[in-house]
Amino acid sequence: MRRSRRPQARAGFTCPAPTHHGLCVLEIVAAQSTTNSAEALETAVVVHGTFSEKELHDVRTSHPGRYVTLDDNVLVLWPGGQIS
Repeated sequence: MRRSRRPQARAGFTCPAPTHHGLCVLEIVAAQSTTNSAEALETAVVVHGTFSEKELHDVRTSHPGRYVTLDDNVLVLWPGGQIS
């Protein structure tokens, strides 16, 4: 019988965003084998790797009110609120 475990984030990465809508998808994305690095800069997060549009959508859903971008292989959770 196999036990399921929550993936361990790279280098002990913990999302610094103070609130989440449900499970923090960003921590799960940071733990994937396609992720090269994840760095928290205060409440901003920069993640380098290969990400799908679905992962981008899931991170945005997990962090409502935050601006999340994906440019090439860099996913960024920006500090502050949503940019209009």
